[in-house]
Amino acid sequence: MQEILSRWLESSAADVQLVEHPAVHTIAEALIHVPAMPGLMVKNLFVRDEKGRRHFLVIVPFDKRVDLAALGRLLPASKLSMASPERLLQHLGITPGSVSLFALIHDSV
Repeated sequence: MQEILSRWLESSAADVQLVEHPAVHTIAEALIHVPAMPGLMVKNLFVRDEKGRRHFLVIVPFDKRVDLAALGRLLPASKLSMASPERLLQHLGITPGSVSLFALIHDSV
C-alpha cells in the first residue's frame, strides 16, 4: 500500500510530508510515536454492523469518545462493534494499528 500511496501523492499537487511510524493501537501510543504536526489529530475505527454485512471507517477527532450504539442509530446500522483483524485484512488489506483513510484504496465495494 505504501508504494501505491506514495506514487499517488507524488502525482498530486499536494504539499505532503511523509512520516513513518510503527502501527499504533491507541491514542497514547500515537502521541509517543507520531511527531506533532499542524492539522487535526484523528483516530480511525473500522466497525461492522451486527450481521457483518456493512462495514464503516469512522474518523473522529482523537479526543472524542465514540458511542457505537448512538452512531448505529445515526447511520442507521444495528449493533455496531469493532471489526475483527480478519475483516480488516479482508476489506482494507491492513492489520490493526494501521487503520487510516488511505486504506480505502483497497476497498473494492
